[in-house]
Amino acid sequence: MVKGTSGKQEAGAGAPTLPASVSAPPATASSGPPVSEEEAKKSSRYGSFGGPVTSGEVEAYNEGRAVTPTPVESFEGWDNGQVQQAKDLGLEAMKAYTAKVSMAEWHERMDPMGTDNFRAETKRFNPHYTTVEQVQGVTGVQTSDNPQLIEVTVGTDKGPFTVRIARASVGSKMLVDHIEPEDPRAVYGG
Repeated sequence: MVKGTSGKQEAGAGAPTLPASVSAPPATASSGPPVSEEEAKKSSRYGSFGGPVTSGEVEAYNEGRAVTPTPVESFEGWDNGQVQQAKDLGLEAMKAYTAKVSMAEWHERMDPMGTDNFRAETKRFNPHYTTVEQVQGVTGVQTSDNPQLIEVTVGTDKGPFTVRIARASVGSKMLVDHIEPEDPRAVYGG
């Protein structure tokens, strides 16, 4: 509805229209052939729009047959078992993270639990700098629609820590990606 000169709503004037002399191209999907996986990997957008085209799909396209895309698995959310697994890993990681052991022993314990990012981030971590004496347990979990990340909050005598846990895909192993105290000054001094 659009207001006319009288200030009243006039019917039929709500949708934008093109002048008769302008023609718009029809809205259609790309008419180009499917791109092979090798070609797709060269693109910076690789992986952004689902899985690569299979050789069977390329063959079907070339023969003029309909190409049915492979269905993409949807994420239904974190189930109770996955949440418990994340809680267990978060608690285990905090106990190892705050242990008063040598740097070498600390890395022996922590490195297998961590992502490449975490290992790089903690490469020079000295466990003797933390003042945490007691890990009290899991106090919270933050899930999201992201199937790769979950955050576990673990209480300590120096306040809560957030343990970010990551996985490559829904069925893959969970690993510690980041550990951060809510109040770094309480933990490390300063």
